[in-house]
Amino acid sequence: MRNSIFSIFLFLIPTLITAQTAPDFTVTDTKGNVHQLYADYLDKGKTVVIKLFFVGCPPCTNIAPDFQHLYESWGAGQDEVEFISFTTRAIDSNSGINNYLSGLGVTNPASGTGGGFEASAPYRESEFGDYWGTPSFAVIAPDGEVVYFSSSSNIIAVDNAIRETGASGTGLIEDPTNYTFTFADLFGNPVENVSVKIVDLNPGNNTEYDVPLNSLNEFSIQDFDEEFPGITNPAFRFIPNETADHRLSSLDLSTINKHILDLEPFTNPEMSLAADANGSNSVSSADMIIIRKLILNLLDEFPSGLSNYIIIDNDRPVEIIPGDEVSIYVKMIKRGDVR
Repeated sequence: MRNSIFSIFLFLIPTLITAQTAPDFTVTDTKGNVHQLYADYLDKGKTVVIKLFFVGCPPCTNIAPDFQHLYESWGAGQDEVEFISFTTRAIDSNSGINNYLSGLGVTNPASGTGGGFEASAPYRESEFGDYWGTPSFAVIAPDGEVVYFSSSSNIIAVDNAIRETGASGTGLIEDPTNYTFTFADLFGNPVENVSVKIVDLNPGNNTEYDVPLNSLNEFSIQDFDEEFPGITNPAFRFIPNETADHRLSSLDLSTINKHILDLEPFTNPEMSLAADANGSNSVSSADMIIIRKLILNLLDEFPSGLSNYIIIDNDRPVEIIPGDEVSIYVKMIKRGDVR
């Protein structure tokens, strides 16, 4: 599996388009072969992927290996999907394009002065969605509908769009990203019954999903877009069990008292966070009163809706690294627990 494919997973959203029919084209590629969109491909039940580029386009050069892998994964034009590249510059000759793509190891048909520049016009003119430059991709279903158009380097999105046309083939078989979560308190002790959600960090997007951890706090993502639709800026969010035993004792009170009296002040700032039972951002006798009431069962929760735990670095960005094992250590400071 080529992990480099997924380093360009940018969570870009393709421009939404209404159902529109692709215009026909007849072009001559860099090898002298003639291609007609409908007669050669769509009318025969094939899906067609159009890539817009130009000779020397930096991001096109960067994604060339991944684009070639996508092309090969769908049969390199021999099965139910054909890939054709069109230049966006009238000055790109077929011979110049041939030299450029050959040097990158890209083998799908491409056209410039053979009609490719003219064939790219409807896409450059934003007839199927906003055009922002190269590379851009269009995916055309066998019925002629342009089901996807986007100016981005999101190879995975192109792969998914091909699947949506019903084309048979393997495409990019994604290895899952495997996550293992470790939840520990200030002293390294395990914290039980922590829930995990995937949320969107974009303002105004309240989409969220529960993460189904197994008994070992493990979880895998195979296809993020399919499993978590509507999330474009994902993060793991950790939710402590608020009904857990407070686990506080007179020894915690004694330790906090020594800190307040400056007999044994805390040297670790996280100890001060734990001792702050009322959320005042300071440690005082008021915190000791709350902790004492919790110990005596005169209170059953911290005041003002404060959580049992203070989570260090919550909302961790989700890393998609297919085939990798990702370990995530979550420090959860138990409020009031300082020993």
